Amino acid sequence: MKDLRTLSDLTLLSETKLAVARERESTSEVLRHLKEVDRRRLYCGNPSLHEYTVHELKYTDDEAQRRISAMRTLREVPEIEERVMSGELSMTHIGIARSIFYSEKKQGRAFTPEKKREVFEAMAGKSTREAKRVALAFAEETPARPDEIKPLKDGLNQFKGIFSDETLAKIEKMKGRLAHKNPNPSMDELVSAVFDIALEATDPAKEPKRKVKAATKVSIKRAVWKRDEGVCVECGSAYAVQEDHKVPKSLGGPYTLENMRLLCRNCNQRAAIEKLGQDVMDPYLSPAAPRAHEEWIEDP
Repeated sequence: MKDLRTLSDLTLLSETKLAVARERESTSEVLRHLKEVDRRRLYCGNPSLHEYTVHELKYTDDEAQRRISAMRTLREVPEIEERVMSGELSMTHIGIARSIFYSEKKQGRAFTPEKKREVFEAMAGKSTREAKRVALAFAEETPARPDEIKPLKDGLNQFKGIFSDETLAKIEKMKGRLAHKNPNPSMDELVSAVFDIALEATDPAKEPKRKVKAATKVSIKRAVWKRDEGVCVECGSAYAVQEDHKVPKSLGGPYTLENMRLLCRNCNQRAAIEKLGQDVMDPYLSPAAPRAHEEWIEDP
């Protein structure tokens, strides 16, 4: 097996794209084979094609269902296979669309092959969230439900509600702000953290807790965040943004407005690799020490 550590950055990125293209081609080939196995009923001896896919092909239940669903969709709308091959449509896209098709069919509004093709064309190249929105636009409008809180056991509650795009954007932004302490918070953890901050800030009996820092450093910090607009200057991400020394602190780089910038965690780590070397940074970036690299950075 090839040692990927020996590849240059450009070669690694190029070969990664080729590997993804081969994976898509392989997935498409699997779907074509499943379609022919289904046509010939070669899974006899098993209760269903699903059972054959699980027991004979060793897919999990979820993997089997997604592939069978995608295969049947390709059979109904063969024109989308090229979109699958290019990566514009994934099995996730297909699953989203089929759930809409099934729901509409149950309500007596079955989609024609032409309309299904139209749905997939509109979904092509979209993110999962955007694809869901596009697919729902083809369904009959359903009335919005009011917010609902359902008590569960062990002091837990299930909340169902409707959020605007603006609120969802704020949620994602807050996740980015809190990512240093918790990279992947649950909604419960996120809401709890936000309310802790809000309650602390609005408690009339307390003074807000503030870290004591030199006035000069505070003014530089504010200027850096204002100048860079709170996002990574390399990729524009607002997730896990942190201050970075252009000339590394370990190499004598000063904490000045000119030497400081905002980078997201990934770009920060990549910059450290480029400046200090992969071998130097590997111990700090290993899964066993996920936060050890922070001696090279300044957290906001």
